Amino acid sequence: MQVAEPNFPAARTDVAHVVAGLGGDSLTLRPAGSADMPFLRQLYGETREAELAAVGWPDAVQAPFLDSQFGLQHRHYISHYADADFLLLEQGKEALGRLCLQRTAPDF
Repeated sequence: MQVAEPNFPAARTDVAHVVAGLGGDSLTLRPAGSADMPFLRQLYGETREAELAAVGWPDAVQAPFLDSQFGLQHRHYISHYADADFLLLEQGKEALGRLCLQRTAPDF
């Protein structure tokens, strides 16, 4: 059973300068939203494929595990980094990845 995930915090509008160093006009960043959750779940699962392949669990066990782990990570990020920007990297309209940008004062 999938539990409703918390919403992303309000996005900032000044992320254009972050995109400038990403390699041209074809890559863009935009605020993540609730409609992006299926992509983010899939992306999370893909990042853990090699790790879980070594475990040898069947798909029927892996899928709920990954779903649970993604949900826990998402809730943690939203609650502990509420002032961060949660962004999607896109090329055209295709989502390629995510960026969680935490802005803090210099620590020196």
